Amino acid sequence: HNRVETIDYVAQRVQRLVPDARLRVGHGQMSEDDLERIMYDFYHREYDILVCTTIIENGLDIPAANPIIVNRADRFGLAELYQLRGRVGRSSRRAYAYLLYRRRERMSDEARKRLQAIFNASEDALVLWNSSLRRVDVNTAYECLYGWKREEVIGRGYESLGVASRFSEPRLDLVRRSLAGETCRVELESVRKNGERFQADIRTIPFMHRGERHVLTIARDITERREREEALRASEEQYRTIYNASADALALRDAQFRIVDVNAAYERMSGLAREQVLGAGELTLELLDVPDWRRDVHDRAIAGEAVRGATAAGGGAGRGWGTGR
Repeated sequence: HNRVETIDYVAQRVQRLVPDARLRVGHGQMSEDDLERIMYDFYHREYDILVCTTIIENGLDIPAANPIIVNRADRFGLAELYQLRGRVGRSSRRAYAYLLYRRRERMSDEARKRLQAIFNASEDALVLWNSSLRRVDVNTAYECLYGWKREEVIGRGYESLGVASRFSEPRLDLVRRSLAGETCRVELESVRKNGERFQADIRTIPFMHRGERHVLTIARDITERREREEALRASEEQYRTIYNASADALALRDAQFRIVDVNAAYERMSGLAREQVLGAGELTLELLDVPDWRRDVHDRAIAGEAVRGATAAGGGAGRGWGTGR
């Protein structure tokens, strides 16, 4: 909110909406020390919501900040909107920027073009639906993702595009639910104009436009992410099979020397069940000659060095051991 004279009033309205949230106000008319303290505390998550002016436009890098809401976005220039939008999305999490304007006031053509430019610049596919289940607008990312040109889909629903009901009905159901006021998010199999299928993360958000209910659909191709997750799952299953089949006792420890996993051979050798040793920081095999260097060996392994040796264990049998990162 870029008006210092009304920013406290806006902050009070936000606080009434989320009474349990910790909220602070920041703007350029504060002293340098006060403003620095507010930004420092926000970075370290000492509070939840920062209501501020465009002082955050440059130089503020807070990965956890998400989302950003820009009040009266029609009053900002295009460069400012790009800068403000860039204040979120600085981590691996999907971020959102909401640009607000007063629907009762007529927006100038210039302001509308600025907001349209932000709409088209989104990396996610965006679709605006009206209450008649017709597309009002789509952005460039939608055209790239689905293969349909804007002029082919505006004013039309799924029935006129020849999309199979198995793809269209779940999406229309999301739009209907959002028209009723619900925000939805699902992962669905999707199809492009050429028939190619892909996995999509889809979110629908209700909003009012010119006094009528509309829905914004946000879609992102997650096919590669799904493939990576499946490959990781298969790799973990393979690791678990090899790990448990080993005849040697194996124990995994973290950097703090806590046990995070053991195999079946370890359970047999120690006489302790896996559940009994997870999180333990002490040695559990009751080694007879435990020297002071055991932590040093662990630290060397954490640093990337493979270490191997031999010692005696309970029962009098000599046992070999090794450790590595």
